[in-house]
Amino acid sequence: MNSNHRIDVSVEVVYSPGHSTATRLFYIYFITMHNAGLQEAKLLRRHFFIRDANGFEQEVEGDGVVGEQPTIAAGQTYRYHSGVPIECPPGSMRGSYTFRAVDGTEFQAELPEFMLYEPPGYVPQNTPSYTPMLEKRILN
Repeated sequence: MNSNHRIDVSVEVVYSPGHSTATRLFYIYFITMHNAGLQEAKLLRRHFFIRDANGFEQEVEGDGVVGEQPTIAAGQTYRYHSGVPIECPPGSMRGSYTFRAVDGTEFQAELPEFMLYEPPGYVPQNTPSYTPMLEKRILN
């Protein structure tokens, strides 16, 4: 990757019981984008893949994030948060962002895969073959 064009992306995620139901768990993710390149860059698009334990995968594409297409100056940081529902934990989310630098070059920044774990005490409502992730970690 060209040092002129580099956006570092990090993520934190929390389970949101207030937005969840018995058949749908909701998570809030907090994204930090740091422009580690030498040129300012405008966020154009996002492209995400969301997967749950049943193997259901959803692809999400669109312009910008949370209704914005921010321009991030070299050395600056942009933060946003959004949410994602899944029906059967554990799940995961990964993807990428497309940026355009001031020199016109379009480039990608990776959204590293992050896990959407079941909350403590979770009792599934929508799958008879559910095995909690904690048990999977112990058994493997």
